[in-house]
Amino acid sequence: MKSKYENLIACCDGEITVDKLERFELAMLEFKEFMGLAKQMFAPPSKETLERQAAEDAMRASSIS
Repeated sequence: MKSKYENLIACCDGEITVDKLERFELAMLEFKEFMGLAKQMFAPPSKETLERQAAEDAMRASSIS
């Protein structure tokens, strides 16, 4: 069991209990939400985003001239 659940055991400070598993389950929900936000923040911009930004930059440049 130890090798199969090595990371879970480490997250539970070496002892898996009902209380720790309940907290771990809640933490997983937070982790998924956090990772979704992180992906939005650190993902490269999509082609559509780059095109929209280029169009906005062109509009600003033309209004300055």
